[in-house]
Amino acid sequence: MAHRKLSQPDPASPLADLMEPTHYVDARSWVFRGVESWKWFVRRHRLELGARGAVLELGGRLLVHAAKFDAAVLELAQPARRYPREAAADARQVEG
Repeated sequence: MAHRKLSQPDPASPLADLMEPTHYVDARSWVFRGVESWKWFVRRHRLELGARGAVLELGGRLLVHAAKFDAAVLELAQPARRYPREAAADARQVEG
């Protein structure tokens, strides 16, 4: 079976932000230390990421919409969302 060479997307295309997970992780190595770290985040938040259009499955491949994934990381990684009791306790300490 012959493999097609993948072309670069037209920058004006709405698909231009789609990329392979490894490319996304490489471009954000200060956030995700490797693909396994990224995979853990996706497993933990898959439904939310899918609902936001941050990850798409096309032809059996998972693709990342970079801008939407970035926005999702900023919101989903917030301590108040992940650990509500601890965040509430921290807020009470700051207030009191």
